[in-house]
Amino acid sequence: MAVQLRRRRFTVEEDDRMAESGILGESDRVALLDGEIVEMAAIGSPHAACVTRIEDILH
Repeated sequence: MAVQLRRRRFTVEEDDRMAESGILGESDRVALLDGEIVEMAAIGSPHAACVTRIEDILH
């Protein structure tokens, strides 16, 4: 028998409070999309290389 899970939507304020209280840490790769906390995909090497180059330029 399948169990129906209830979804709960979060506000930006609730998301911020979860981060401040440590429920969501800085290393958690999540984003708040349409009220849902969604796990983000890992950064690929082209993305990481681009971020590194931009950081070097800005510093």
